[in-house]
Amino acid sequence: MSSTNSQIRKSDTSINPASSNSTNSTNSVSSDSTNSVNSVDSSMRSMAIRLNLLLMILEIIATIWMMSGFTLAGTTVTLSASRLRMLKYFTVDSNIFMGVCAGICVVKQRKGEMGHGCYILKLMGTVGVTLTMMVTIFFLVPTSDGPWYSLFSNSNFFFHLLNPALSILIFVCFERTQSIRFLQTLLGTVPMDLYAVFYVVNAAMHRVGDSVPSSCDWYGFLVLGFHSLSFLLPMFFGVTWLMSIVLWKLNRR
Repeated sequence: MSSTNSQIRKSDTSINPASSNSTNSTNSVSSDSTNSVNSVDSSMRSMAIRLNLLLMILEIIATIWMMSGFTLAGTTVTLSASRLRMLKYFTVDSNIFMGVCAGICVVKQRKGEMGHGCYILKLMGTVGVTLTMMVTIFFLVPTSDGPWYSLFSNSNFFFHLLNPALSILIFVCFERTQSIRFLQTLLGTVPMDLYAVFYVVNAAMHRVGDSVPSSCDWYGFLVLGFHSLSFLLPMFFGVTWLMSIVLWKLNRR
């Protein structure tokens, strides 16, 4: 009996090293996998910081450019205004807001403190400039009285094209917003909602009957009359929310 126990102990001793080696190997693989994920996250965060900083600088350049009223020789500009008058455009407002969001993200990402609220802000900002770009391409270009390329010249090149495209790239490819829930995509419509209130109130104050003068309908949305708001407002809300959902989905892919 004693001999049998001795053999069992020897057998256990011979088995344990293999088991220990297997466990160590598993732990090593798990550690390597974790390190790899952390390395990717760190790389993405570093790139997001650089691109958000670039975006913030571009927004500042574009804002100062339009505010100054400067235009390149031989070019024309559509939908542009100097000084504080430029704030009547959603284009300008959405891009300034995007620049502020990018600046906040730079600070928070450097500290590793990107919280839920920051990601919500970034979604709102990205949706705003995406709406700007889409309206320019699919509505303003076909309906503009001037040459279509004037919508992408001077400061409008940044506001209507470059900055929105860069914003989408950053949000979709270099930022993880897993904490945002589906219903919270509704918050992406907030910039448009606020601007709609301003646009409608201004149009209502200056309308003559059902018509609104072009000076108070600078985007030409109310060319069919003030009553067209009954279907324009729901349409804009639906399109903007859809953009928010698409960006949210692309970010979570």
